[in-house]
Amino acid sequence: MSSFESAFPGLYVQARGVAARILGNIGDAEDAAGEAMVRALLQWPKIEDQPYRDAWVMRITVHVALDMVRRRRRVERHAPIVAEHTGATEPIETEIVVLRSALVAALLELPRRQREAIALVHLVGLTPTQAAAAMHVSTSSVSQHLRRGLTRLRGQFGELPIESNLRMA
Repeated sequence: MSSFESAFPGLYVQARGVAARILGNIGDAEDAAGEAMVRALLQWPKIEDQPYRDAWVMRITVHVALDMVRRRRRVERHAPIVAEHTGATEPIETEIVVLRSALVAALLELPRRQREAIALVHLVGLTPTQAAAAMHVSTSSVSQHLRRGLTRLRGQFGELPIESNLRMA
């Protein structure tokens, strides 16, 4: 069995979880994880023996998921507005959807490195050292990007404990 075939199940499950946190929809998350795994397969000879391999795949997953959000927004802006009643939703579910949407929008506004650092540490769950390896920067650089990015997010959300909310599935 090739190393990609043996690594695929674990990487796919991780990627799907990360994408679900961003997209809030398991079907879209599976699509994003699938695309990230295709990209990983194409780069596998270069990354298979690297210590940051898993983090690289998660970083690609974050990019794919955020691209899906961007495409969705473009389509929503250009599509006619259709009022549709889907029945009552639980207030807590509505709050989570609204918060997730606001967080994704705020993440998309951050500079790329800040967005990557926050996603890898707070969505994927990597340590700053692991994120640094995946991003090909120093740990102090990751710490700086995290600090700056979280400061900007806190500025938008006030005293909201942003780190714990980023982990919502």
